[in-house]
Amino acid sequence: MPARVSEHRIGPPQRKFRIKRSLAFNDCEYDRFAFLFSKFLRKTFEICLKIYRILLVECPNFRAPTLISSQPQ
Repeated sequence: MPARVSEHRIGPPQRKFRIKRSLAFNDCEYDRFAFLFSKFLRKTFEICLKIYRILLVECPNFRAPTLISSQPQ
């Protein structure tokens, strides 16, 4: 009987560990995902910069957005 009690105590952490492992990537999948995600972020940032530059050149009234304007409107 004591063995079953100790198995019961060990059981829940093992189950949680198994769930985490099943949801986790292995190293190759994680590296591939990280590479593709960083590539996606880089391309998105480049596109945003291109749009920003076009707006600066084409629209004379366009100003860079400010977080807090100190002047009353």
